Amino acid sequence: MKNYFNVKISYERTDLEMKSIKRIVENFLVLSERADDVKGIIESALPGYYDNMSIEAVSKSNVGRVIKNDDSGKFFKCVLVFIVENDETKALKKVKEVFVARVQTIEQAYTVFREDYVRGSMSECFLRSVSEMNIIDVI
Repeated sequence: MKNYFNVKISYERTDLEMKSIKRIVENFLVLSERADDVKGIIESALPGYYDNMSIEAVSKSNVGRVIKNDDSGKFFKCVLVFIVENDETKALKKVKEVFVARVQTIEQAYTVFREDYVRGSMSECFLRSVSEMNIIDVI
């Protein structure tokens, strides 16, 4: 089963104006079956893009799905809560799901939520939070 992983990479870039070398850190969200495969996925997706790139950290993400509506947009992390009923006990339970929407604004992220989740859901659900993510891309 594939999961999303938060990946932090760093590389050095020469700043010609300041005559110095800057260390740049960027975050990516990578879809992979195992954390061990992330480095190969990054290197194949970005061949030669970064000189002396190193992977600083890899951690499993709680993102379940990524929706790209706008390739030039920002990434927003949306936390949904579904209220489901246990068939045996009839007790209500809250179930959290996280998705990422690539859109221009928070309002568009809310529209994605309404179109993709509310319209087709049999359970009651609501959007608990929407926040902009500090990632460069989803690979």
